[in-house]
Amino acid sequence: PYLTPTDRACLLRLSRLWVQVGVRRMAPVHDAAEGNDVEALQRLLDANPQLSEAADPCPPLYHACRAGAAEAAQCLLDRGAS
Repeated sequence: PYLTPTDRACLLRLSRLWVQVGVRRMAPVHDAAEGNDVEALQRLLDANPQLSEAADPCPPLYHACRAGAAEAAQCLLDRGAS
């Protein structure tokens, strides 16, 4: 399958992170985005709007889109994510 340059860069950063720490680490906002948990995402963004752009190493919108989490992606876009 075709990977965009952003996909490749994120995968490279993730692989380096996994090698360094040996475990999957994502912030709660990324987990909520990936899991399409809009309620949790809204709570997190209400508490800290800057989380919509938090990179770990990729932003939450990336995780939502890769997971097919349309509602979470829309929530993030509504909150100004890019």
